[in-house]
Amino acid sequence: EVHPITGLGAVSAVAAAEGEGDGMYDPGPECADLPGWARNWTCAAWTENRQTITQVARDMIRDYEPDGLALDYLRYPNTAVLDTHPCHCEVCQEEREAWLGKPLPDAEDLARPGVMYHEVKMRNRFVKTLLHSLREVADDADLPLSLAARARYLKDAVPEGQDWAEWCQQGLLDFVCPMSYNPCFERFQRFVAEHRNLVEDTGVPLYSGIGRSSSLGTITAEQMEQQIRYALEHGADGVCIFHVGALEEADYEVLARISADYR
Repeated sequence: EVHPITGLGAVSAVAAAEGEGDGMYDPGPECADLPGWARNWTCAAWTENRQTITQVARDMIRDYEPDGLALDYLRYPNTAVLDTHPCHCEVCQEEREAWLGKPLPDAEDLARPGVMYHEVKMRNRFVKTLLHSLREVADDADLPLSLAARARYLKDAVPEGQDWAEWCQQGLLDFVCPMSYNPCFERFQRFVAEHRNLVEDTGVPLYSGIGRSSSLGTITAEQMEQQIRYALEHGADGVCIFHVGALEEADYEVLARISADYR
């Protein structure tokens, strides 16, 4: 099956077509060394961006008749940047006026739980608005909707506007693929347990992410098999391997063997 992806990061047509400018995440002028991927991030606060991404999803489904719709980068930029550089774009500044009384939080504000509560709630509201639109697109086409979810739920997902556990509880996703990529087996085990706990009572299938080759490192075919079997034996409904370009003959032999065992 083919499930094309769309989202708010570099995968979005808006970011790719327009680059910096209106509607993009703006870290502020004091962040000259910001990574390029962050400067090309589409801000969820803009109605125009949400409408464009929704239309891109409709066009993909109409033109290619895929088997599902997958969401990736459905969030604000990484907390590594966002924690100290909340978005300075025009719409985010206007929104803060209502609950902060000024357009931008300062360093003291960012250390206050109450301020960050409203900041995170604002991000989640914008991202979730887009999610609802994409849910409607998938429903109209009678297709499953899935998410490549941030692995560190409280550290990354929630503050970036991607409260995927809540989305599962509310039936907004048909299955979820947390990106639990990690060469460290113990860390991977903790991810599986945490993610299983988050979706356990939601009825949403969990496909644990296996990082064959990711930004966190590369694992061997044997390590991949160990992680797959652990996930399947400890509550995961399946696995999602990243990425297909890293797979070699030994990996396909592992997949065939596991597939036969669970058939």
